[in-house]
Amino acid sequence: MNQITTEEFHTHSGSGHNLYMHLDNPVEPRAAILLVHGLHDHSGRYAHVSEFFARHGLRALRFDLSGYGKSEGVRGYLNHRHDHTMDVKCAADVLIERSDGLPVFAFGHSMGALFLSHYILEFGNPFKGVVYSGGLFKVNEDISPILQKMSGVVAAILPKLPTIKLDSEGLSRDPDVEARTQNDPLHYFGGVRARTGDEVLKATAELQARLDELDFPMLIAHGEKDPLTKYEASELLYAKSLSKDKTLKIYPGAKHELFNEINKEEVLGDAVDWIMARAR
Repeated sequence: MNQITTEEFHTHSGSGHNLYMHLDNPVEPRAAILLVHGLHDHSGRYAHVSEFFARHGLRALRFDLSGYGKSEGVRGYLNHRHDHTMDVKCAADVLIERSDGLPVFAFGHSMGALFLSHYILEFGNPFKGVVYSGGLFKVNEDISPILQKMSGVVAAILPKLPTIKLDSEGLSRDPDVEARTQNDPLHYFGGVRARTGDEVLKATAELQARLDELDFPMLIAHGEKDPLTKYEASELLYAKSLSKDKTLKIYPGAKHELFNEINKEEVLGDAVDWIMARAR
């Protein structure tokens, strides 16, 4: 396995915030990968993912979106959906600049998959392939229809108002994951802020209308028992995308965070195998 060196730094994003970034660099990299986290999440929870990729020859950059983790911004607040798109662009630019000509890939989880896709649609695709995990390509129908209809009104009047809370029990079958999450000082535990929810809903609706434009190699992974973003969302992307190189993997019994599941070694191993087959 590769030896790994690490680097931490902050970079200014087009969203107007300084973003925290962490680079895991193997001594003999064969490719590079960008990791984009989800809603109420932060990059520190992906340390083992980044390290796993680096041990297998991938130069891995993880970062905190604005308003999360060690990055600037109001906790859990998204003023406009374009802000997170610009955050992804900032991180992608950094990784591409430091890739030394290596083939570059991306990994997006949940909301991270949503804004990674928006970045590709807006700025073009610099990646040899994308791994999607529990992607937010479709709004969970279990979210109250009334709340969805009211989100725009509340967002305009009280944009930072916390609304519904996300259930951390839906993250993984591994009980240690919820325990670690509950004791994580960088995790955002408040309710979804009104404007954040509204902007994510709008971004999801906009992406749904353009899924057929996501035409590149993709591994679409989802947990069968994911209660936060149902696996039908990934099935929708698989059906709509015009890519000729696409793979859909639904992991039986798994919940939302595949990379934190009881079979995470299998999940991450599948991702590495898929990536390396295309890095060649």
